Amino acid sequence: MATSSDDTTNADLEPNFDKSEGVTTELSAEEKSLEALASELPQQYEVFNKVSEGGMGAIYKARNRYTKAFSAIKVMRAESDVDEIALQRFIVEAKSASLLNHPNICRVNDFGLTTTNRPYLVMDWIDGISLGAKIQRDLRIAPAEAVTIFKQVATALEHAHQNKVVHRDLKPENIMLTRTADGTTVSHLVDFGIAKVLDETDLTPLGLTQTGVVVGTPLYMSPEQATGGEIDGRTDIYCFGCVMYFVLSGKPPFLGPNFIATINKHLTQAPPEFAPNLKISDNLRLIVFRCMEKKPSDRYQTAAALSADLRNLSLGQNIDVAKLASTRKLEKKRLVTAGFFIVGFIVMYLLSIWMQDFLDAASTKPKPAVHTVEKKR
Repeated sequence: MATSSDDTTNADLEPNFDKSEGVTTELSAEEKSLEALASELPQQYEVFNKVSEGGMGAIYKARNRYTKAFSAIKVMRAESDVDEIALQRFIVEAKSASLLNHPNICRVNDFGLTTTNRPYLVMDWIDGISLGAKIQRDLRIAPAEAVTIFKQVATALEHAHQNKVVHRDLKPENIMLTRTADGTTVSHLVDFGIAKVLDETDLTPLGLTQTGVVVGTPLYMSPEQATGGEIDGRTDIYCFGCVMYFVLSGKPPFLGPNFIATINKHLTQAPPEFAPNLKISDNLRLIVFRCMEKKPSDRYQTAAALSADLRNLSLGQNIDVAKLASTRKLEKKRLVTAGFFIVGFIVMYLLSIWMQDFLDAASTKPKPAVHTVEKKR
């Protein structure tokens, strides 16, 4: 798993070490680091360059000396060796990814320890660009192309959830894009470093799946993640809804000035409507907004259901998307208001009838006789 945007030749990828006999070349700090790493990994791997670096470790581009197949090798930071949580995350990534075999999920092909006891993962090399980088470059993606990407990610989530794996950190940077020879876009879901394996006690990472632990990325974090609540497949669906909104609009649905403000928006605010100029169809809008419902029970209950709606949408078929909770709430409010109005009208009508009857009865009631007494003279 990695990105590459240049047309690099194999010769350009060779480690930049001068191996000429009798020639001594001063190595840069990066070259020394790569040379040291190569000596720690199994002998079959040639290490070329560092592709990216994160909190737990770095990813390097490598090649098998014998098969000439390229791989991405993720190696844990040396200073993280004593960090139990970081180690467990690394292990759960290896275990969760090993359960999955899907064309839209980056495969983990090997897992082990270097000679200095640093964990490493050997993954498929994906020669493409992350979804986040594409949006940064193109600002947003047109609905037709976006739906193609969404369908593939949804089927990847469907496969993961069927195998009881919840990603928990779905974001644009964890979706890689490549193109086939005929120009078709292919999506690859990567980085299961904080994934949760459901109902498998032997695969449960220590301290990572317990209720009360907050994990994820704030811009795409579900309300239950933000509050340390119970996590299941519907959590990924919410995160994916935020990703879809970002892809279509070019900006995340919730963005505050800081972490707390952003989380508060996830908890309390409805996502802003799409701008009219984006030309998002009503059905696509409903799909995205249903994914971002605050209550898990109001979202798609399975990635399979979401995948089916996206597939039908791409085929131009009708989809039966349940009404959004906000719509149901508004309709209920309108219904209650209408009910009060009708009851009030009926009460007023009956009261007016009663008053009219009262007045009519009063006007037709016989007047009492008036007796006069003639005075005597």
